[in-house]
Amino acid sequence: MSANNFNEIRVFDDAVDNMDIIKTIIDTENQENGFYIVDIGDIIIKHREWITKIPRVVPHYAVKCNPDPTVIKILAALNAGFDCASEQEIRQVMQYNVQANRIIFANPYKCPSHIKYAKKMDINQMTVDSELELLKIKDFYPEAKIIIRIQCDANNTTCNLGLKFGCESDKEAVRLIRLTIDLGLSLHGFSFHVGSPCGELNAFSRGIDTCRRLIKIAKTMGCKDVQLIDIGGGFPGEKGTNIDKLANLINDAIQDLDPSIRIVSEPGRYYVTSAFTLATYLHSKRLSYKNGKLMRMYYVNIADE
Repeated sequence: MSANNFNEIRVFDDAVDNMDIIKTIIDTENQENGFYIVDIGDIIIKHREWITKIPRVVPHYAVKCNPDPTVIKILAALNAGFDCASEQEIRQVMQYNVQANRIIFANPYKCPSHIKYAKKMDINQMTVDSELELLKIKDFYPEAKIIIRIQCDANNTTCNLGLKFGCESDKEAVRLIRLTIDLGLSLHGFSFHVGSPCGELNAFSRGIDTCRRLIKIAKTMGCKDVQLIDIGGGFPGEKGTNIDKLANLINDAIQDLDPSIRIVSEPGRYYVTSAFTLATYLHSKRLSYKNGKLMRMYYVNIADE
């Protein structure tokens, strides 16, 4: 168990209750700044649960979800992969001796300087969903391995990522396959993200089936080396969450895939939601009346990180 206050980290015995840790910090330090309590053991348990229940799908932690150095250090030591969205995230991950082949540059829209940095660091797995991004990679990193991202939104999600990312999975995806070939780039695989959090587990099955179909199409067009399906994120991470149903669904959807196809995922909140507790300082309160009803208002200073 650790308490993280900006750049300061304190370690506590795992048997100590979270509230006791919070009270100790407040009493000994007159603490007014917000801080986190992080259950490191919870992160480790989540990782073990994933690789035990969905062994063929290699998790790549979505750094943007929570870039806390402790989380990255733990998952790096556990041999997890990483989904990075920027040069800064790549730098942060690689300082813990994470090899380039464990990183996917999964942001479909990348600054040229970030692409050049990825090339310098030999990170060659790159996600795209548009013609412009393919042309950009052709200019700055023609040796990259292209992963085409398609739209596959869950029918029930609070964050519909298809509004921002992913190409249409029929004609548009085929056009991107053709352009990848015409540009002399290497088509490495296909990816999707069902939204976060995902409230419709069958969306993962739909996405996997669509990727399977696109792999067959790509092979008929001459792409014989397509070898990756990235099923994205959106996995639940609240305390007490049981992933058995999700694991069974994904395992069933991938059981007939060619064993040469690698399958990865991009879990973020799955790893950190139940592990972090944010403590904030309630410094003021007031009572007021609105439409004849008494209202209580509380004022807190939330941590910046």
